[in-house]
Amino acid sequence: MTEKFVSVFPAVQHRHADGEIVTVVLRRSKGSYSVDCHGCQTRFVYRKPRPSRQSHHPSPLLREVKGNFDASDH
Repeated sequence: MTEKFVSVFPAVQHRHADGEIVTVVLRRSKGSYSVDCHGCQTRFVYRKPRPSRQSHHPSPLLREVKGNFDASDH
């Protein structure tokens, strides 16, 4: 069984080899959230996303929007 780490919670949608899109719901087991999909022999394990290491600056045009805006991008 292959193992994939996901950062979406509580459900994961993925595609099987036959093209079918399947939704599986993560459940808590052994201290973490995971689920086994027997259709594609994959275990999905939730891993909380880490904060971005890249600094985000306020947009020069839209003050309420944050992003990576540099003068060198123009």
